[in-house]
Amino acid sequence: MRYAVAAALLSALSFTIQSADAQQRKSTTNHAAVVTPFVDGQTVGLAHVDLSQLKVGPLFDETADFIESGQVIGPLPQSREAIDEFKKNLAKWLEMIELAGIRHVYLLMTLEDLPNKQPAVIVPLPEDSAQQGMAEFLLAGFGEKVHKLAGALVACDDEQWTRLSGVQPVDRPEMAAAFQAVGDSTAQLLILPNADARRVVEELLPKLPDQVGGAPSTVLTRGAQWVAVGVKAPPGLSIEFVVQSSDEPAAAALRDLWGTALRFAAADKALRELAPTIDQAAELLTPRLDGDRLSLRLENEGIAALSAALKPPANVVRRITGGRKSINNLKMMALAMHVHHDAHKRFPAAASYDADGKPLLSWRVHILPYVDQLALYEKFRLDEPWDSDHNRELIERMPDIYRSPASRLDDSGRTNYLLPTGEHALFSGREGPRFKDIIDGTSNTIMIVEADDDQAVEWTKPDDLTIDPESPARGLGGLYEDGFYAAYCDGSVRRLPDTIAADTLRALFTRNGRESVPPLP
Repeated sequence: MRYAVAAALLSALSFTIQSADAQQRKSTTNHAAVVTPFVDGQTVGLAHVDLSQLKVGPLFDETADFIESGQVIGPLPQSREAIDEFKKNLAKWLEMIELAGIRHVYLLMTLEDLPNKQPAVIVPLPEDSAQQGMAEFLLAGFGEKVHKLAGALVACDDEQWTRLSGVQPVDRPEMAAAFQAVGDSTAQLLILPNADARRVVEELLPKLPDQVGGAPSTVLTRGAQWVAVGVKAPPGLSIEFVVQSSDEPAAAALRDLWGTALRFAAADKALRELAPTIDQAAELLTPRLDGDRLSLRLENEGIAALSAALKPPANVVRRITGGRKSINNLKMMALAMHVHHDAHKRFPAAASYDADGKPLLSWRVHILPYVDQLALYEKFRLDEPWDSDHNRELIERMPDIYRSPASRLDDSGRTNYLLPTGEHALFSGREGPRFKDIIDGTSNTIMIVEADDDQAVEWTKPDDLTIDPESPARGLGGLYEDGFYAAYCDGSVRRLPDTIAADTLRALFTRNGRESVPPLP
């Protein structure tokens, strides 16, 4: 839970960077003095956030447009509705934090915590007793025990508390220097490698990869005695990065390595596809040599230029975000097919039939109860065909799960999600297949495909993709530049490349061909 809260703080900070409206308040807190009672020789990382500087309203107003414009690929909310909900929840949380008298939050990481433990959370103890109780209550929400020590509340697990409560503080002058280097910024992240950490790096990685020059790892261990990153909220927006080296030659060597790494990254084909102007970003990210330090500072214009240089092309954004949505759709449909099998001892057939053998409704209708659409399912007349006067009226109510994010069709009730049908395919008769019918194995048999727009059908219509044994890829691969997505009988979803061999794809479409399927990239 502490990780989720830390992630929320970092997310809020990222929104702070995008806004030009938040009000900056200088902090006079001596951060090093606050955490010194908890710091020993094993402390390797510290972070601090001044929550009072986070102004939710204006931060999100600008960022919502930024995200929806397609400039962000990642775990942040991707729709206006999701952003508004996240904004509302964060505003409530920050309001409670303020009422509890919590302004500063510190995260402390030791060498023993790596790599699996979350950092201990340290909050200066509010002076008011009522606020203290509320602060303890909020910290207890992290799912950890809360203790009082050295004028602070500490949220951590039992093992961390045993260590922290018995800490013999040691002099870590580099911590105070690192805090001072990034000033009164809204948030700071300090990396403080100790002698043990440097020794481990040198022993496990005596030589750096050839792609970045193959220099000895001492370029890192001597070049980075400590690292400090500070982000200041607007106005006066800035991001500052400072690296302290053991001496001036070590700083120069680290700067050379930094430049080599940036050039290597800029030459990477996949990265260049994401950011075609990455060369400009590399130039902006090149630090200045200041004696025995490297420093980099970006302010409003520099941050805007960096954002523009790293902005992915619209087609790349569509492919990545569309692919993520399609994977989720296919997984939900595959899960619904499994639940149907559990309930009826077989998957649904591609279509239901009347007594005369006439197709009535698609499998997509019959799994509606298993994709949270029971109310819609109950509106269908199951003994009538898909295009009866009554059932036809329901076409326009196609659930979003059946809408491909990569499709260019209008909102006409047509879907690209089809079953592969035909001789030896999984769906080839009036009865749905059973798991025991999948002789080739569930991980080697395709269940559902995302077909091209010219193959799309009304979602209720009992019509799917007939596989051509001579050209098994026909009707596939037109939505994305490099392949198509498919759900397998084991519930997994994979992207099949457009370079897949016809024999391999044909084997994946059969349920009992007993073919050997080679590993796919």
